[in-house]
Amino acid sequence: MKIHLAKLIVILLASFTVSNAQKVSFTFNVDMNPTGLKVGDTVLNVGIRGSAYPLTWVNGIKLTDKNNDGIYSAKVDFDSDEHSEIYFKYVLNEVEWEGGEARNIQVSENIKFHNSEFKYVERPENPFKKFIGE
Repeated sequence: MKIHLAKLIVILLASFTVSNAQKVSFTFNVDMNPTGLKVGDTVLNVGIRGSAYPLTWVNGIKLTDKNNDGIYSAKVDFDSDEHSEIYFKYVLNEVEWEGGEARNIQVSENIKFHNSEFKYVERPENPFKKFIGE
């Protein structure tokens, strides 16, 4: 009987904490036009990664450009009780991290979106080009 009572208490506590968590939604908008990539002609694979669940530094959340204007967006829900500050970066094609330090935002009921431009760092030319040709 004691084991069943303990399980019941754990289940009740877990459901209580989940139901009391405040969700804060952010819409992340990143303008890819300044990168010089053919954003109008090509669908880019743009993601966001970060320090607070559901963001992670390993796997990103994909951003989409539904109207083909070069601005990619994603709505992300965070638990305001767990995080007061979130660090994040945008990633292009799963491997090209934007340049500079990680961006950060404060979790707040007042902030609903974050607009920015992708900090694109062009890759240097292939150093082996002289050996392998064009």
